[in-house]
Amino acid sequence: IGAGAVVTRDVPDYALMVGVPARIAGWVCECGEKLDFKDKDETICSRCQRGYRKSGDRVEQKDA
Repeated sequence: IGAGAVVTRDVPDYALMVGVPARIAGWVCECGEKLDFKDKDETICSRCQRGYRKSGDRVEQKDA
């Protein structure tokens, strides 16, 4: 959650929230690295190599 953000509803797992009211500004790995889903539904964290899958406004970690 970004500094000064006002959260008015449930926040999806791995969501980076900013603004008033808070809105999704991106997605973040468990290790804190920003995830890049540009034009794709799956990505791998550049820092820790965890895999993630995006579906709409939901992101889940892929099984290892």
